[in-house]
Amino acid sequence: MGFKIFQHDPKTGKQYKLSGCNGHYGGSGDSVGIIPEFPDETILLEFKTHNTKQFKKFGEHKEISVKIAHPKHYAQMCGYGRGFGTQYGLYCAVNKDDDDLYFEMIELDWNYGQQLEQKAYDIITAKIAPPRISDNPAYHTCKYCTFTNICHDNAAVEKNCRSCQFAEPIENAKWKCNRFNGEIPSDFIKQGCEFH
Repeated sequence: MGFKIFQHDPKTGKQYKLSGCNGHYGGSGDSVGIIPEFPDETILLEFKTHNTKQFKKFGEHKEISVKIAHPKHYAQMCGYGRGFGTQYGLYCAVNKDDDDLYFEMIELDWNYGQQLEQKAYDIITAKIAPPRISDNPAYHTCKYCTFTNICHDNAAVEKNCRSCQFAEPIENAKWKCNRFNGEIPSDFIKQGCEFH
């Protein structure tokens, strides 16, 4: 078909990775490539599998865009596009129940990618929990949220250094304890201490 696919970043020899917020935010892209329609630029290639229910969100005639049908996938691609310096992405979806395919060329929104990274930074560095999406635990997003018991039923948070008010994210995806004024050993972060 004339596609050139690159699964590994030539700078690292490993999978293409995005990292931000001092290493506390990131992800791994599937690959990048050059296709005949865009011979002078590298594009992001993103591959997703869906069950029939998820695949049907593209519509009966596949007229609904990724941005509407699967906004999280669109957001992920915009973040990767900004990080990898690719302006376009090819979304490749397969229905794992019947092998039906869906492809969409997407112009990636780098400003949106930047907003998402800023949102991640704000969450990672926050000293208090963000406000609830809804005060009603029966709200559809809350019903399926992993943290609904913490948010609505005052359940205790998991005790570890990352949930402690003394912890602060620092460079290279490491954490600092402001009570003991030092870097927290990575093997200690999950257990925390009595001053949590």
